[in-house]
Order: sequence, then structure tokens, then C-alpha cells
Amino acid sequence: MLVDPKIVGIWETPVQGGRWVWIVKPNGTYEFHSEARDGMVAHSGDFSASDGHWWLRASDGQTDGGVYRNSTAGTFVATGKSGTWAWKHPIADAESGDDVMGRILSNIAPSGAVNGGGNSGISTFHCDPCDSSTVN
Repeated sequence: MLVDPKIVGIWETPVQGGRWVWIVKPNGTYEFHSEARDGMVAHSGDFSASDGHWWLRASDGQTDGGVYRNSTAGTFVATGKSGTWAWKHPIADAESGDDVMGRILSNIAPSGAVNGGGNSGISTFHCDPCDSSTVN
């Protein structure tokens, strides 16, 4: 599957009562889950995106797709069966101290996958579902 490198990563969009989280991996797979009380079922499967068009096939056979565009740095807008949504990379909320990335990564990383960097102040994240990529 071809995946536009600008779309690879962890994305979120606010919905009533919470947010949706979409993880797009460079190997042509994705994971989706809702942190809202909206009854959306988590799903994962195959994903592709290129030339302004995206497509996915969940492991249960359901499909979705449509058009997308990068509107600003760190944001893309995608239209599909559920409408048009602006997706952004989650960031820590400095005022509330909410570590959004930490919460997301703790849901996808196997136990012990997030390691402190000792005295260096650098943390390393090893994500098995993300093809063993490392982010510093």
C-alpha cells in the first residue's frame, strides 16, 4: 500500500464528548479508536493515501475512502463516509498537564516499550505495532 508520508503518524479530531484517534502507519496499515462516548467501534486494517485520495479496508471487510488535503502544518482534512474532519497531531496540553501523546502511546505500546533516557533527558519509544520505529 502506498501511504503519503505527510499522513503517517498519530492523528486526533475532537468529537462531542471526546475525540477520535487515527494511527496511520508507513507499512500501509491503520488503527482507529474513539475516546468519546459515541459507540464508535475500534477497528484496524489496510490503508493507502496518495495524490489527494485515501482508502481503507478494516479487518472486518468494511471500507471507507475519499479525498484529503493538507491544510496547514500538522493538519490534514479528510472526507469520507462520516463526513469531513480536520485531523491534527496530538500535543501535550501545557495548562492542564495532560500528556496526550503518553496516553495514546500507552494504549498501543506493549508493556515496557516506553523507556526513559536516564540522565540524558531523552525518551525513546519503541512501538511494535508501528513497525519497530523509534522516535526520540
